[in-house]
Amino acid sequence: MADEYLNQIALRIRGLRKQKKWSQAEVRDRIKQVSGLNVAESTLYAYERPSRSKDKQATGYAFPTELIPVIAKIYGFKTATGWLPKEI
Repeated sequence: MADEYLNQIALRIRGLRKQKKWSQAEVRDRIKQVSGLNVAESTLYAYERPSRSKDKQATGYAFPTELIPVIAKIYGFKTATGWLPKEI
């Protein structure tokens, strides 16, 4: 169940970026501007990509909790968790 939620987070992050029509480089720059964190574009790609293991179980990607409020801020949410998908 947690793995499925990680995949929902990945899809949500990608959806938010696409709604804004931002590149991953633009998201990276906004994260740096807001938080001072350096996140590589390849890492952002991994956060956006839901994945599956060889037995077709969702595996997701470990999204760091310190980015939750940063993502909220760059996308204009009023609360740190406002962008997160509803729990399964």
